[in-house]
Amino acid sequence: MRKKVFAMMLAVMMIGTTFMGAMTVMADPDPADPSTPTPANSTTAPYSEVKPNVTAAGLAAGITEEVDVNKAGAMTPNLEYTLKIKGAMQVYTDANGVVYGDAANVTNKDGITGTLGTVKFDAGEVVGSTKTDKAYTVSDSIVTAINALVFDRPGIYFWEIEKTVNNVTYPNDQQRTAMVIRVDEDGSKLHAPVISMHVLDATTGMPTGDKHIKYKDKFIDAPGQLTVENEVTGNQGSKDQYMKYTVTLTGLEEYAGHDLTPTGSNSVKGSTPKYGEEFDSSTDNLTSQKIGDDGKVTFEVWLKDGEMIEFPNIPPAANVKFSVEEHNNTHTGYNVTNEVNDTPGTGDKVTDVPLDPNGSRVEFKNEKETAPPTGIIMAVAPATAFIAIGGIGAGIVFAGKRRREDDEEEA
Repeated sequence: MRKKVFAMMLAVMMIGTTFMGAMTVMADPDPADPSTPTPANSTTAPYSEVKPNVTAAGLAAGITEEVDVNKAGAMTPNLEYTLKIKGAMQVYTDANGVVYGDAANVTNKDGITGTLGTVKFDAGEVVGSTKTDKAYTVSDSIVTAINALVFDRPGIYFWEIEKTVNNVTYPNDQQRTAMVIRVDEDGSKLHAPVISMHVLDATTGMPTGDKHIKYKDKFIDAPGQLTVENEVTGNQGSKDQYMKYTVTLTGLEEYAGHDLTPTGSNSVKGSTPKYGEEFDSSTDNLTSQKIGDDGKVTFEVWLKDGEMIEFPNIPPAANVKFSVEEHNNTHTGYNVTNEVNDTPGTGDKVTDVPLDPNGSRVEFKNEKETAPPTGIIMAVAPATAFIAIGGIGAGIVFAGKRRREDDEEEA
């Protein structure tokens, strides 16, 4: 009776065809068919030996990674997913304690170790809101090890799989999976081994009837944002003066090689400073810069009064910092202050400021003011008025005297 019940479970477990290489894939077992696996404690004598015959392409066809970026503007970092064999071979045991297989009679089982397969995604390869699937590249060494296995008894054997990303093991609460090899018999011989990936029961750790051929990863972090503005004030400040800034972002190692593109009413150029009359807005336009292997990217920016540069899609890394410096060699005589998210600061630079999850805004204020000579004006004005009045009075006296002289001559 137990065999019939387990045969029904296996019928669900083996639905479909997976990992098709040169191996034989059996049809779904019939619960009444005696070709169900025989428990290890059976008196059945060993059969003629059978071995898997799988190819790397056949294995890879059954293992994929789906990357899902579900936030607009978000993107994937550089990712390398790895599936590794975790621990030794195990034998399926049902809820009644019946063991389906004989580990002692599986030859070369200890050779199944190391990496099963890998798959890579480049920084920015998947952007929100999209999904992308890629097949794992199966290692030649694991294919060789699988094909070296030798079975002389039926059974269900499995190896648990551990998934890592960028060499970091996934949390334990992720769904556990295993590579399962099933060997059936029909009373006279063993059939070729069938290989498939299955979900492990969270409690028992045994393979379930759920096939598992697609691993998934989801990115939900929104991109970071940075804005840099320039303001010129004062009666001597030039509204048309282009001032040079250096904007640097760090902490983006996992996005190395990705191009970061700013936007805004501004201009970005290479390493040659341009400002004032030398600046040509028709040719000195925004350019992308590539994030270096050290996680650093730098922009040289020229802004005049009221202009800004914006970075709306900074990759969502955990420790992104920014530095902004205004170069005073592009202008003289200005008093420079700054504000970071409305917090006042002094000087022409801010250094290693953590990027705010809600966005960061840096404003530089350049003031150039000449004080009017009010003291001099007030001191000079009365004297000038006195001189002017005195001049007028002298003119009147002179005119009066001249008139009397003319009258006397007429008399």
